[in-house]
Amino acid sequence: MEEFVRELKKEGISEIHYIGNLENKLDFIPGFVTTPWMISGMGILYGKK
Repeated sequence: MEEFVRELKKEGISEIHYIGNLENKLDFIPGFVTTPWMISGMGILYGKK
């Protein structure tokens, strides 16, 4: 992940943020999808260029 962040910074991304474990935080995701073999560790990566 650190290497990916470095690559993004080389491409001009000034801010990089990550929100992790969204499968536990979003209530619109159906329960069967949150099983460990379906979605585990889902997150959103966002930033500012």
